[in-house]
Amino acid sequence: MKKISFLFLGLILLSLASTLEISEELNTNVIVKEFNTPIEMTLTATNASSGSYNLYTLAEIVIAPAEVFQHSGGTLEKTFYLTENSRLDVEGYYVFTYTLNHRDVEQVDKKLTLNLLSIADVLDISTEVITLNDTEATIVVKNLEDVSLTDIKVEFSSVLFTHEETFSLAPEGETTITTQIDAEKLMKTKAGTYIIDSKVSTPEGEVTAQGKLYLNEQREVRSEESTSGILIRTTTVNKLNVGNAVEDIEVVIKKNIISRLFTSFNVEPSSSEREGTKIYFTWSDRLYPNNSLKIEAKTNWAIPFLIILAIVLAYFGIMRVIQKKLEIKKSVSLMKTKGGDFALKVKLNLKARKDVENVSLVDRIPAIVKLYNKFGTIKPSKIDAHNRKIQWVVGDLRAGEERVFSYIVYSKVGVMGKFSLPSAKAIFEAGNNIEETNSNKVFFLSSQTNK
Repeated sequence: MKKISFLFLGLILLSLASTLEISEELNTNVIVKEFNTPIEMTLTATNASSGSYNLYTLAEIVIAPAEVFQHSGGTLEKTFYLTENSRLDVEGYYVFTYTLNHRDVEQVDKKLTLNLLSIADVLDISTEVITLNDTEATIVVKNLEDVSLTDIKVEFSSVLFTHEETFSLAPEGETTITTQIDAEKLMKTKAGTYIIDSKVSTPEGEVTAQGKLYLNEQREVRSEESTSGILIRTTTVNKLNVGNAVEDIEVVIKKNIISRLFTSFNVEPSSSEREGTKIYFTWSDRLYPNNSLKIEAKTNWAIPFLIILAIVLAYFGIMRVIQKKLEIKKSVSLMKTKGGDFALKVKLNLKARKDVENVSLVDRIPAIVKLYNKFGTIKPSKIDAHNRKIQWVVGDLRAGEERVFSYIVYSKVGVMGKFSLPSAKAIFEAGNNIEETNSNKVFFLSSQTNK
């Protein structure tokens, strides 16, 4: 009985001594799903007796090589490669069991945890801080995992640039890429953080990984003011947001109570405020980057100038009439004749506004007409046929005294259109001075008249 116990104990110790002990060493535990990057696993088995072995799993993981191999005994060390099966639809940590099979002798199971990730979760994409003075952007691409990435083709697209690059990344490594910035877009883009859409080309198609673009804030509003013109005075105020932040701005233009009456604006003011004789017009606006506000205030001094000029001219006209010592008004009217000749009656109205002496009235006869030898109440004192002049010696006139003279001219030839008559002239004495004055000019519009 004692011998049997020792024999049983010996068999147990022999069994324990021959049990396989396995361990593995991985170059990484990450598989990038779109690239199915293989994991290199070095398997070590102690207490491995000689015989046929193979390594396998019933999970959706492919272990290669899968063939049976021979071992002569002692410590077993062999390299295998792990990839995911196309049927495996898992992202994140994945736990599975693999088995080292000593054929027809024993099997040893071991659990292993892998991390299955999309390329979008492996890459961290961002830019260095961009300012308004930059012409280039630096894209920083980081590998967040302990896995090698080779010949990755990425197309970067953002509000400021587009760029395509092929590069490789060491485990947890990074690379920088320089690209040109669209200057026009940079001026119009306000400060902040923007998305970089990065399309990664993979054996399974394009995958979009999003990154961040950092645009630094810069505040600056440029203001320009100019004034031009004389009669039409134009004040121009232009404010331009040359920064990349949204700016609330104000434009203030000052006018007085007179100039405001003749001032117009290209943009209606937001408000106006009066302080004494001054009026302040205010425009408020919100300017986005590269936007501007242009205010034009036009003061049309031509209107008051013309009004004042008209008043001055009217004043001098009235004063001239008031101060005029002798006034002549000339008028003309068409006369009917028995023979159908063209005939006009010319009337001269002479009125003294002040006392005048030795008044002589002279009128000229146009060349195309003849003087009819019949006159009004007062006959001419002299008719100069050669120089075609007719004269009345009036003598002295008291202020307010008036004389009317008339005569008739005719033509055997028909007259058509505008027929003009020259102004009459009066020569007189006033205050020991010899002066003269002229009448108005007259004309007559007529159609063709036949005899």
